[in-house]
Amino acid sequence: MAGLVHSGPSAGVGLSAYEWKSDLTAAGEALRDGGDPEIGALVAHAAHAAQALHYLADLDQSLSPSDPMPLGHDGQIVDLAHARWATGTATTALDLCAAALGRRRLGGPKAPAGLKGSHKEFSLADLANGKHPTTRATYASKLTPDGKAWIVSAWGDPGTAGIRDVRHVLAHARSTRHFETNLTVGQPTAITRTGFPVGGRTVVVDQIVVQARDVATKYVEEFLRLSLAGVL
Repeated sequence: MAGLVHSGPSAGVGLSAYEWKSDLTAAGEALRDGGDPEIGALVAHAAHAAQALHYLADLDQSLSPSDPMPLGHDGQIVDLAHARWATGTATTALDLCAAALGRRRLGGPKAPAGLKGSHKEFSLADLANGKHPTTRATYASKLTPDGKAWIVSAWGDPGTAGIRDVRHVLAHARSTRHFETNLTVGQPTAITRTGFPVGGRTVVVDQIVVQARDVATKYVEEFLRLSLAGVL
């Protein structure tokens, strides 16, 4: 499993009220190119998901584990909520970009096998890691070189892989958590944040939140730029 690493645009520095370098509406319209109006909505919602992570990072960084949590909630529960929020929202931001690309190049939502009349938007995993080689080849043949490059980069980034690993631990298993207190004789007890064992190491929740923010921002920003350039 990949570990969590800082690879985004800010790597630990707060980015309150993040402003995109590209115009969201223009990027959505450029990718849509007169076609499916849902494409623009998907692009906007991907950006909103990433922006939500800037809010979460600011909120998380304002907390001190030694102080009472907001509204009296238990600190361990707050940490668990923030870890789930971060990993799920980062995944959503990238999946919404993939869904917009799927509508633009692959003819819209896919119909799951055996579910007549039911459709599912394409996800990043669908486009990057499809289960069947023939399916992957079909997808790749319909995407532009820049579209394929974005998918490969977004999926293969160690930061994205780290987010996937943490999310898997939180979503598909009973998560093991590490709670620590630093005890020094004659000094007040220093309480640390919750850590989650992933890939042989423990990742602390504030690292998870920052990494999720940075990964989502990095790849949504690039998706907007490529959309405006007309190369997706």
